[in-house]
Amino acid sequence: MKRILFSTAALIAVIAAAPALAQDNNNIINGQINLGDVWAGMDMAVYDAGYVEGTAAAIGNSFSAELGGDSGVWTNQRTTGAIESSLNATVDWTEDVTLTSAAVGNTVSILSEPYLDCGVDDCPYDDASLELDNRQYVNYDPTATLTIWANGVGHLNGTAAAIGNSLSVEAWNHENNIDTRQVVNDDVNSYVGAAVSGADSVTLTSAAVGNTVSIDNLMD
Repeated sequence: MKRILFSTAALIAVIAAAPALAQDNNNIINGQINLGDVWAGMDMAVYDAGYVEGTAAAIGNSFSAELGGDSGVWTNQRTTGAIESSLNATVDWTEDVTLTSAAVGNTVSILSEPYLDCGVDDCPYDDASLELDNRQYVNYDPTATLTIWANGVGHLNGTAAAIGNSLSVEAWNHENNIDTRQVVNDDVNSYVGAAVSGADSVTLTSAAVGNTVSIDNLMD
């Protein structure tokens, strides 16, 4: 089976690095400012393939950390330029197709795990805590566009997602103190346009989200 993967991403330099990994007692201050426009675009044409995946992603600021022990994190992200992603795809006679266009202003992802480098029964960080102060601001409209022309495909999945600010925290601590503020000062736009014939199944999603926070406390 032929497998074809397409990917394009426009991101500031900081997210090219791996997630920050820290243990014991951690104090992290993160300040990110994106002043210019961020744009990711892709035009693709595929014929007679087994599996095709295409992604266009534009992100203003991104911060990711994996933490063990007591941790204090202060993060401030500001995006003042346009964040735009556009994916145009023509696909014929292909078994499985997955297409994604994503535009994100600011994103923070934190995993806080006291047992990162020790066993659950003998870990010195059993009473570890997380202190998080998160500030995220978007001043211009994130926009994601996905346009599809498809014929004779098996399964087609297409998603356009535009998000202003996103915070995700997964914590294994007994104590977590989180203070977060998210502000979007403009529109958030998502659009999917599709013309499809001869497909077994089609799933299309267009999602526009201003601000989102997800906190998962995994301890009893």
